[in-house]
Amino acid sequence: FDNRAHIILCVNIDIWFTSPREISRQALNYHHDAINNGDVDVAVYLLCVVERCRLLGGDNLSIISQSSEDRLKLIAKHSIHTARYTILDRVLLFILTGKSGDPFSAIEGSICNMIDLQVEAKSSNDNRLLYANHVYNVMIEYWRGNYVAAEEYSQNASMMYQMSKMPSINLIYNTFFGGLV
Repeated sequence: FDNRAHIILCVNIDIWFTSPREISRQALNYHHDAINNGDVDVAVYLLCVVERCRLLGGDNLSIISQSSEDRLKLIAKHSIHTARYTILDRVLLFILTGKSGDPFSAIEGSICNMIDLQVEAKSSNDNRLLYANHVYNVMIEYWRGNYVAAEEYSQNASMMYQMSKMPSINLIYNTFFGGLV
């Protein structure tokens, strides 16, 4: 229980006061603790947090890229739900690095692109995933220079009242990029 409280603090509160790199480091430490305690679900979730904070925190993209497929496969093996969030990181990574290939190839199933992921989020009423999808589309379209589409995605994310008010790293990035467009 103590570790779970620290994890909640790290992922939901510390994002306002601590750098993503530091959160990634803390999450990796909690990941190791969860593995040692046999709590696989928490360990897999923390692996997702580590990857997201490394990506959004400005770590070297080529280094992140080297391990992204293996980590995504490991995450998908234990939790397809968590893998759906990690796939967003992988799509963004592919776009930022100009890497060719299929970012969805690491997971098997019916999700082959961002539209499929959005449809899956809607059909399963996973508002958090739908919100994350919108936020990542803001960053992707901004990177591509398509500011009109970025603004539309930002508005879609902001209209999801519950998700857009919860403290999360996605809220920070939606606010930042939404302000730019």
